[in-house]
Amino acid sequence: MISILRKGFLLLIAVLVLALLGALIFGGDALFGHALRKYGPVAFHQPVAFESAELSVLGGSAGVTEFKVGTAEYPVLDIGKAEVNISTMAIMDGRVVIENAELTGAMLHLIVRPDGTLAFDQGPPPQDVIDAEGPVEQ
Repeated sequence: MISILRKGFLLLIAVLVLALLGALIFGGDALFGHALRKYGPVAFHQPVAFESAELSVLGGSAGVTEFKVGTAEYPVLDIGKAEVNISTMAIMDGRVVIENAELTGAMLHLIVRPDGTLAFDQGPPPQDVIDAEGPVEQ
């Protein structure tokens, strides 16, 4: 009786692992895109938009096309295409080794502060802020 339960438990674990692996392989693009839409605005404190997102768990690659941070009229970060390839074998050892990273058509809007440091140029404030607080000095 106990050996039947043990075999059933091992079979259940194997099915769950295969289901998780299948979800990552076949639904990786959708999961990656959903994560970018959900956590991108939180990370950048700006709206995030992109055309497509690709994730290959077995190949160790991720990419995004037409990635924009900020408003459509005045993006803080505008990337035509971004791809990164990592070594899947190094992850098994607990390390992350980036084999290749590529940015195509990247533009970053920065300003130089009076003290010489750099900051993101987030563009003009929204109209409701201008109405409430008056014009902002450049």
